[in-house]
Amino acid sequence: LDQISPIYKEAVLESEDRRFYQHGPVDYYGLARAMLTNITTFSFKEGGSTITQQLSKNLCLSFEKDLSRKFAEVFIARDLEKMYSKDEILEMYLNITYLGEGNYGIKEASNYYYNIEPIELNEEQAKVLVKTLKAPSVYNPSKLAEN
Repeated sequence: LDQISPIYKEAVLESEDRRFYQHGPVDYYGLARAMLTNITTFSFKEGGSTITQQLSKNLCLSFEKDLSRKFAEVFIARDLEKMYSKDEILEMYLNITYLGEGNYGIKEASNYYYNIEPIELNEEQAKVLVKTLKAPSVYNPSKLAEN
């Protein structure tokens, strides 16, 4: 974790789970907000998953969107938070998330896209990579450079 740019870590937390250090494995406030947004917009854009839940999915589950997976996510997230600190969970998440073009984790992605180590990421690079978390095939730096 200390080898990853603080700018990138803060950008990920702001984008993915602003209250990461304040809640447990499930952010019930965030979940309620997401559900309300989805109901009022008649869409399923908001997920409400915490970083720990996302890590659970990435480590152990399929990416199918169904209720049974969401329940499993909660139980795995609970176990992860019993076994690991918040910093350890964040570190694992940053090191396994998919960032496009076959790159898993921030080290691979920063080396591949920018030819630098994760600690060297500047604000612009960090912002692009955070967008890549949401939609790797749309927002990765290679695609943005083409436009």
